[in-house]
Amino acid sequence: MDAEAAEEEQAVGARVEWEAIGLAQAPAGIASVRAAGIGCRTRQASPATSGSAPNAERPCSANDDEARTVTRHNADKQAAAAQGTLVAVCVSAERTEPKVDVGSGELRAGYGLVGDSHAGLSEREVSLLAYESILRVRDELGIDAYPGCFAENLVVQGLDFSQVEVGNTIQVGDAALQVVQLGKPPDVPHTYSFHGVSILPTEGVFCRIVRTGRVSRGDAVIHVRHAPTAS
Repeated sequence: MDAEAAEEEQAVGARVEWEAIGLAQAPAGIASVRAAGIGCRTRQASPATSGSAPNAERPCSANDDEARTVTRHNADKQAAAAQGTLVAVCVSAERTEPKVDVGSGELRAGYGLVGDSHAGLSEREVSLLAYESILRVRDELGIDAYPGCFAENLVVQGLDFSQVEVGNTIQVGDAALQVVQLGKPPDVPHTYSFHGVSILPTEGVFCRIVRTGRVSRGDAVIHVRHAPTAS
């Protein structure tokens, strides 16, 4: 293998390795690393100075390995924050009634959660709420709050909803959702409250369904930023 081919192979290997830990490309200066955290191999050649030959290869320093470790740690933290677990799938026969956790259901594109009273009414086809919000209200107000009692459809544990933005994609089981609204404007009436408490208007995430699919308690709930694929 000639020098040019060897260099190209090394560059491809480095790109694949960095993509494996969530980076589009290696940080400036790093020519090649091993994805599993096994030491840094080389750095890019230093520019030649007058009267001297360029330094074609030199070992990476401990600082390079430390920087890579920090980068991987941050990528791991971001990945962990972007995934939660579905803990309840809730429906109601009437909009004025609390919803009941039925454990699973079909999210139908252009419609909503099949069997729920809110399905088919608007582009806000399905609502999501953090399980942590329910627990907080229960502890702070001393009410027996449970999944479904605030009229939400999907209750999710462990997902950082503060990072979710309108237009983002949320994948739940086989279905894909696109966020269309965060909370509700103060002047929009909310048709249901539990013991006088409503948290969907301030903490709910409202989505349209862009890919039909079954969802069940225990499914992974993944927050991604690219556009979803419809079906």
